[in-house]
Amino acid sequence: MNRGVIDKGNTRLKVGIFNSSNELIKSATVMNMEECELLFNEFYVNSVLISNSGSDFEITDKTRSYLKLNTQFNLPFINLYQTPNTLGTDRIAALSAAVLLFPDSNVLIFDLGTCLTIDFINEKGEYKGGNISPGLNMRYKAMHEFTSKLPLVEINSYTELMGNCTQNALSNGGKLGLKFEIEGYINFYQQQYSNLQIVLTGGDIQHLDITQKNKIFADPNFVLHGLCHLLILNEKNINH
Repeated sequence: MNRGVIDKGNTRLKVGIFNSSNELIKSATVMNMEECELLFNEFYVNSVLISNSGSDFEITDKTRSYLKLNTQFNLPFINLYQTPNTLGTDRIAALSAAVLLFPDSNVLIFDLGTCLTIDFINEKGEYKGGNISPGLNMRYKAMHEFTSKLPLVEINSYTELMGNCTQNALSNGGKLGLKFEIEGYINFYQQQYSNLQIVLTGGDIQHLDITQKNKIFADPNFVLHGLCHLLILNEKNINH
């Protein structure tokens, strides 16, 4: 039996398909639910878990079982967040992947999407909280929209530390600011915790060169693995 997962963020819709051995056999970024259903049909998917961090959408497909991730799910970690009902489903999925892939480890997770989320789960499987910061494109848009003269820029290939024109200064400021923010968290947690695993995921990891002494696990499909883990734990709750 193949399983499907959908990670719907604010700007993208990502699909993962796992085989009966829980191996990821297909991942894709698609435009809409119709494209998801085409993939599910192609790979004979029976059940699907959806993580929705963006605007809601309607499921019209009646050929398979769907489950929407929420904070009432059975979780593979201890959720000590003070407001557990407000914890984003994408963060729940990433924490579930951390427990699955790095059991009995301290794990620091950076998810680089519309926002940068920074989450830490300890070796006991306890999650006490994390932080949220503007993502790369949000930084660029903020500098443009909240000033009168700064242009809207995109990520470019400029490699010097300091920009030699306004375009490069803005691009660098967003990109290197995000890079140094992440490296600051890594340095702090490396001093505080042994047996530390560092995870980078999300669509913007391709734009950042994060170099540290400790090995970094970079996987753009990290959240998909967590969603599959959660689907397996909660399949009995699907209404057939």
